[in-house]
Amino acid sequence: MPTIVSVLEAASTWRDRCFIGDGSMFTDRALWTTENFQELYTRFCENLLTDKRSFLEKLAAQLHDAPAGVVQLAAECYWFLFLFPHKTKVLPQTKVSKVKEVWEWSGETVPESPLLQEDSPSLDGVGSPGTAYLTGIPFELEILINVMRRWKALSAAERTRLLNENAPWTFVAWLDQTESATSRAIRNILLYFLFPDQIERISSGKRKRQVYGAFTNKLPEDQRISEKQAPLAEIDLALFRIRQHIEAELNTTEVDFYHEPLRGQWLTAERDAGRREISAGIQKVLENYNLELRQCGSKKPRLIDCRPVDQSTGFWSDPSDATNKPLRWLVHLDLTTDPVSAVLPPGTDSRRIAFANTAQGTSGAVTIRVIPAIKTDNQQFNFYEVWEWLLLFCFLPALKKGSSAQLLEGYDPATGTLEYMGQSQPYIAAALIGLNADDDVYTATVDGQPKSITYAQATEALVSLLHIDPTVPTAAKEEGNANAE
Repeated sequence: MPTIVSVLEAASTWRDRCFIGDGSMFTDRALWTTENFQELYTRFCENLLTDKRSFLEKLAAQLHDAPAGVVQLAAECYWFLFLFPHKTKVLPQTKVSKVKEVWEWSGETVPESPLLQEDSPSLDGVGSPGTAYLTGIPFELEILINVMRRWKALSAAERTRLLNENAPWTFVAWLDQTESATSRAIRNILLYFLFPDQIERISSGKRKRQVYGAFTNKLPEDQRISEKQAPLAEIDLALFRIRQHIEAELNTTEVDFYHEPLRGQWLTAERDAGRREISAGIQKVLENYNLELRQCGSKKPRLIDCRPVDQSTGFWSDPSDATNKPLRWLVHLDLTTDPVSAVLPPGTDSRRIAFANTAQGTSGAVTIRVIPAIKTDNQQFNFYEVWEWLLLFCFLPALKKGSSAQLLEGYDPATGTLEYMGQSQPYIAAALIGLNADDDVYTATVDGQPKSITYAQATEALVSLLHIDPTVPTAAKEEGNANAE
């Protein structure tokens, strides 16, 4: 972690000199002042240019004839904007050259600084802020200027209060009052550099919500967030509390959500991309037979977008939600047994596994998103949707015409039988498709002790539960008999 330490040391210097003080990163002048930010606000924020010139070309036009201190402040803001991006996203030499370019618009050469040496670890960055950040730097700069303009207008006493009272949450509440701040990555970057011990090294609000969703079970019920789109400030506080629980669980303060064993438990982008790639491959095969793939639940990205679930039963809060449109198939993984076992939730509702639009009569295959409800106590389940499998059924001939929301039900894992439109439904093939890495680890407290299971072990438990009974189509049988003769 030496690179992160170096970047945080640079951020700490910036906090003392520029954020709390009115100084500068590269000179002994006062650059980060109320007056300079007001001038920069007038020239940049109130004069946004939307033509096709590059960002720096437009910035040069906006700063034309500006006081030297304002131009140099813009250069240091540029340095700060690129303090977070990792060197694989923005090269250190690029960071240095751009800061120097902007500074030289003031008619001066930027002073020598260890922070502007291309081999400085502080230029290596700490994370990937995403394409939207790198292509939307003008919008990130606009938010940074607005925040700093508001901040510098406060009295010294008020600034001290905001930084120290119930830190960092009083400041977070103040920051989020800045227009559009919560929609831009600079908000999260700014908070991380100011409060690295309480705020996560995550620049994306969406990613923060993903992490929270994956580790909700670490929090007691009264600390969990019930709103689907809770304010980011609430997510930040919840992540801080989750971190404390994980640190105690793993007996370490070196917890990083981007490193294993935590990374694989929330970072689902690869899993989702894999599901799309697999589905596209299946569809391509079906097109040879003028058939189509039906993907149950594909339009609902998260479990929370489907129906409410019950942590005490490991099933839908209203079991009838499985009656008409089950958007996920919920299967129990029992962590209280050794080895871990997979079972269906009690009741016949759990055998209603999917619905599909079969009204066209061209449905040759159905994929069902399988989500584990992991049992850690008699009445405690965690719906761990970071892990997912696809259950595939293939039909030839196609499923007969049904409705736009036709149920597949009566699946019996012991025999492999399946029902459709009130009758037994034959299928020619079925498969359980893994979407996560085999070595992904899930850890929970069971009987007061930490217990872990890998994705591979969970898959093995599901395979032991699920059986299939494919039927060879009649035409294929006849062809086989003819060949035998």
